[in-house]
Amino acid sequence: MASGKYWVNNHAHVVTENDKADLNYICATLNLRDLADYVTGSAQPKLNQANMNRIQTPVPPLPLQKEFAQRVSEIRALQAAQAASRHRTEHLFQSMLHRAFDQAL
Repeated sequence: MASGKYWVNNHAHVVTENDKADLNYICATLNLRDLADYVTGSAQPKLNQANMNRIQTPVPPLPLQKEFAQRVSEIRALQAAQAASRHRTEHLFQSMLHRAFDQAL
């Protein structure tokens, strides 16, 4: 998903929501899928319009779509927080390791 100013230089598909589908739900379901069967090309993988239109997505009632999208968003936020924590832990470990060997010399 994109918002604000952005540059599209080649293949882009514009997908919008309507009264039956929430955009965050559509984005989440597409991002959770294996799209290998729809992508063409190996050096420059592309998803053409015809293949994009072949992707079938379940369309539950709108309130369920919004709840699903919200939960996916919460999980993604937790994953980002865990990744940041792992990075900080690794940095702290490397700092402590450096201090331990620096003082030993």
